[in-house]
Amino acid sequence: MPALFFLLFVAFLLGILIGWLMRRRPSGDGRVVSVFSPGPDQQPRADTLPGPEAAPHKDALSLPSPLPHPFPGPIPSPIPSPFPSPFPIPIPSPIPIPIPIPIPIPQPVPSPIPIPFPIPIPIPDPNPIPDPRPRPDPGQICVPPAVADQYAPAELGSILAVHLAGSLADGSRAPASQQSGSVIWVDRGDEVLVHLESTQVRIQGSSVLVSVDLETDQTGRQPLVVAFSLGDGTDGAGLVATTDELPRGNGLLAARWGQALQSAVWASLLNMAQIHATERRKAPLGLSINGNTLNFQAGAPLVAAAPAQVIR
Repeated sequence: MPALFFLLFVAFLLGILIGWLMRRRPSGDGRVVSVFSPGPDQQPRADTLPGPEAAPHKDALSLPSPLPHPFPGPIPSPIPSPFPSPFPIPIPSPIPIPIPIPIPIPQPVPSPIPIPFPIPIPIPDPNPIPDPRPRPDPGQICVPPAVADQYAPAELGSILAVHLAGSLADGSRAPASQQSGSVIWVDRGDEVLVHLESTQVRIQGSSVLVSVDLETDQTGRQPLVVAFSLGDGTDGAGLVATTDELPRGNGLLAARWGQALQSAVWASLLNMAQIHATERRKAPLGLSINGNTLNFQAGAPLVAAAPAQVIR
């Protein structure tokens, strides 16, 4: 587009130049005579002609105008520029300012609380008033204990059923208030269903008998009886008991799961002894049978004496 405007402008200038050259031609005596007739404002005046005659001769030639005649045609105005004008730049409108202009009001700074000097220090009363409330013994239990001092066979069976549940598959221990039900024991790829609700306890002489029903696909549901012989609390047996090589009951079931059941029942009794002593801030000392009850003993922990030194 700029090149087209430039060519039109050059053609316009050439047309003006050619028109101006065609108006003027040279005469025989060296003067330049206009081809066109002069205008009315270019006629010679009488006072400029030679001689006394004021009127021109009929054969006299018209003298050319001292100035060239104006252009033959009107000059277009304005002349188009060969270069386009730049695009108008929009003027951004001013941002309106809200009236009235909000002025933030500074919040008052709270004054600090004065600290008295010197700082008062409470002085204990030399004659305090005694507390009328009785102070409990550090070894006294203020809440019902989780494990009592002794158990009859009927209530011992339900407590053993909770402890036989053991830990869950993720390693967490089942809550102490869990209802007795059935659990599955897994050992070296074998599984057995343990019916905890069938746990029963009998005391005969110095032995405690624990019966639990186990169930497998090969044997079905069968009871196994574990027997532990305990002391009477005066023989110093402590946490020691004797038992059979395998529980009594189905031979196939006892051969595969008998020792696992023995370990589970004995570990449950030891766990109850530990809880009984911990609640009383003591150490477990032993399990004993007195009459028809199973008793838990707790006391100060046993400390081995230092070996005697020989002085020479």
